[in-house]
Amino acid sequence: MKAEHLITRYLGEKKGDLQSSLDAYMAEYKAKTEPNFIDRSSRIIHDMWLEVRQLAGESIHLSFMLTLEQGQGNAHRAMKFLTDLADKHKVPMSLIAKATGDLKGKMTSAGLKKFYGKYGFVEQRGAHMWRDPK
Repeated sequence: MKAEHLITRYLGEKKGDLQSSLDAYMAEYKAKTEPNFIDRSSRIIHDMWLEVRQLAGESIHLSFMLTLEQGQGNAHRAMKFLTDLADKHKVPMSLIAKATGDLKGKMTSAGLKKFYGKYGFVEQRGAHMWRDPK
């Protein structure tokens, strides 16, 4: 069998494995969080409003995170939940650490990068961050 065919087959199998892991992550995420009646694309856990989605068989992407009560440790509990779930299912995560909306003036993009860094996210380019599973 040609080397190119073996490599293509191997990579295809790995991508298939990742896709099934991403699907399992999303199923458990939805089972353990509550629907958000205000915004159907987001969910709620630990008094946090989260928008998490799958990026084309590549990663779990945290698109949006908003605490309903600041200073209560809700963001920590939500990030621990999300990253523990990623580790369990062996899936990478991605996000863009950029202060927007009500967060402007309260948390800088640099502060967000530091916060997400505590959970294993590493800056890739600009505000884009990536986390490999443990």
